[in-house]
Amino acid sequence: MPSIIKEIYFQPDSPLQVQTLIESALVYQNVKNWKMALDCFDQAREQWKKELTGPKKELKKEQELFFELSIASIYEGQGLVTEAIKQYMKAKEIKLPYNHPDLAFAYCGLGSAFYELDEPEWSLRFYLAARKIRESTIGGDTVDSGAVYNNLGCCMYRMERNEEAKAFFELTDAIFQCELGPDHERSLVSRRNIQKVNRANLRHVPEYRQQWSTNLPHPNPKESKKKKKKGKKKK
Repeated sequence: MPSIIKEIYFQPDSPLQVQTLIESALVYQNVKNWKMALDCFDQAREQWKKELTGPKKELKKEQELFFELSIASIYEGQGLVTEAIKQYMKAKEIKLPYNHPDLAFAYCGLGSAFYELDEPEWSLRFYLAARKIRESTIGGDTVDSGAVYNNLGCCMYRMERNEEAKAFFELTDAIFQCELGPDHERSLVSRRNIQKVNRANLRHVPEYRQQWSTNLPHPNPKESKKKKKKGKKKK
């Protein structure tokens, strides 16, 4: 199957002690020590709140979003997809300005989680929402938008919509070739996805879901009743 591209959550500017805890969490996550990674993220959030000045001592929305997304990615890495979805939904509820590009992160996370659950239709919906946000905030010819196009292609492929999948993969590859170069890891992923879809049957027509049905009345109701009477067996 083609490979989706996971989102990267960049560490926000933070105090030195908080920064050290976040870096430790990322190291533990890379070696799949999930418990220690979660503990370090929790400690980093609490330590940051302690170092704040003012009566409320609340983190900014973007900072809270970073922690929620990072914890969700740990759950997803463990295979606890249901817990990851709950965490991504918490991230989605964080109120950012309507034109903030980080609004797309939660939708990308949900798309990734449902893709892991083998629910490409739901995954497609979330990635389409992320696409709309990124195209309106950072533009469609950017690396982050290209990652969403790649993941849309993966969903299309899983739904046997192969021609649409190929179109998204080729668009992704064009963006990555221009922005990252041919040897970048993401460029290699997009190229492999094109090779996979080229081996598929591009002329295959998927079975589209029937949206509704109507019961048409018989053009001659009397004739219909006669046929029913003739069909009855005598006792």
